[in-house]
Amino acid sequence: MFKSIILFVILIFITGCKNNTKELIILETTDVHGTLFPYDFLRDKPSDHGYLAAAYIIDSIRNVYGKDNVLYVDCGDLLQGSPLVDYYNFTDTITPHPMITILNDLQLDAFIVGNHDIEQGKEVWKRAGKLSKFPWLAANAVYTKFKDSTVFKPYLIIRKGGLKVGILGQITPAIPNWLPKEIYSGIEFLDMNTSVKKWLPKVKSQADISIGAFHSGVTPQKSKPGYPEEVPEENASAQIAENFPGFSVILSGHQHKVIPEKESYIPDNTPAILMSGKKAEYVGFVKITYKKENDKIIILDKKTKNFKVNGRKAPKHLLKKYDNVKQQITQLVNTPIGEIKNKLAAAESRLKDTPIIDLIHKIQLDKTEADISLAASFKTQLEIPVGPVSRKSVFLIYPYENTLYKIKMQGKDIIDHLTRGANYYQVKNGKLEINKDVPGYNFDMAEGIEYKIIYSFNKKNKIEAVKLTNGQIFNPNKYYTVAVNSYRAQQLMKLYKCELLWKSQLSMRDFVEEYFKNNSPVSVEANNNWEIIVED
Repeated sequence: MFKSIILFVILIFITGCKNNTKELIILETTDVHGTLFPYDFLRDKPSDHGYLAAAYIIDSIRNVYGKDNVLYVDCGDLLQGSPLVDYYNFTDTITPHPMITILNDLQLDAFIVGNHDIEQGKEVWKRAGKLSKFPWLAANAVYTKFKDSTVFKPYLIIRKGGLKVGILGQITPAIPNWLPKEIYSGIEFLDMNTSVKKWLPKVKSQADISIGAFHSGVTPQKSKPGYPEEVPEENASAQIAENFPGFSVILSGHQHKVIPEKESYIPDNTPAILMSGKKAEYVGFVKITYKKENDKIIILDKKTKNFKVNGRKAPKHLLKKYDNVKQQITQLVNTPIGEIKNKLAAAESRLKDTPIIDLIHKIQLDKTEADISLAASFKTQLEIPVGPVSRKSVFLIYPYENTLYKIKMQGKDIIDHLTRGANYYQVKNGKLEINKDVPGYNFDMAEGIEYKIIYSFNKKNKIEAVKLTNGQIFNPNKYYTVAVNSYRAQQLMKLYKCELLWKSQLSMRDFVEEYFKNNSPVSVEANNNWEIIVED
């Protein structure tokens, strides 16, 4: 039934084509973050995502238009974000990586490297690259000592439907904002506009149609307060579409947006921009209608759409092939590691002090013996019930591979950082509302000081730090030691020139698991060291 619906929708796109015209189809997935199955291992239930579910749509489109007329590109962030990739990245390094073998099975044409792929380390992504039957592209990732040499292939020229299609790949160059230098030592990430200016003429000279495929979003960040001057623009896809109309299509990612949200028709002189969300919840679709006239390619029409992957079963042969992987990850996430005596819930974790964030603070302070800890609530939908705790709970509590840092930070800079993060909220009509321009993961909360976040209409929010939790006066001019994850530490060290005192080899997730193993049954209570006040 599902395949019939998909075929019906696809056939609507075909209607109206003339005999002397041809069609090129471009498919995109992006930011899949280790999601292979239409199943949520952490919540133990079926889900509407994953490459295996997306295979239905990909196969259906190829069946309708013909495999030779369909180009499939993935725009990066493949190797991070799930227990599956964590296991095959670092534990079982002998078995062929399932996230690569499935893309081989799906006959991916090109992969665009993402920042989270780089984050896993050179050993991981090099091993994945060797297994791939498709090229990894990133024209703006160059060797520091040989800047004319790219780390990955810069572009691909591929024949599809009688056309030579050029795909120029790029990665967001904002990686220094998030990752320690040792992870990408010897590699530099160049400004995307500058890189396009160099490489696009080379692509166009060899291709009938040129496509930009970028692991980069559409919402510019560089003009925002606190963005390091020396780091190029993080999200340059829309800028490039405007600056370089020589692209027929720009495939983008990184921001997890769905663009377009409904079927769109794009003028020939404007690059079509596509972004297909995250976790293979969507398969992005572009149809280019064209004709050949006097040995020239004339584009007549461009249509874009995102097909929703909606809770359908994967092809049986793929389910069978990857069943052993599913069994392995199910066993992994259900491995018991301890017990908890009080429920950990994140629903109000950005509104008040909560046990779940105080657990992170306690672990960070215990490991570093710092004066102050900074941490954010990654997901407010999280809830860990009373009772046994398994590894799935650890992945829910700490979904990222961040390590732990201890830095030296001046009091006034701590207040400034907390103030900027508190812009997550704003006052409208006397009520506190979420500011959509500030991601929730940038709203840090502190432990080690008692403070108030004060919001008022038509005024900037402010932080009033009363004292340290040990009773001492908080001095804005004094330097304090601060425990913080590696992601945030990179930003703080750039913005405030903080001194690095120590960093861990193990990840924060390792420390969370260790804490439960050594301290169960665990009981954590919020000490209510901070509060939000809304003034009239």
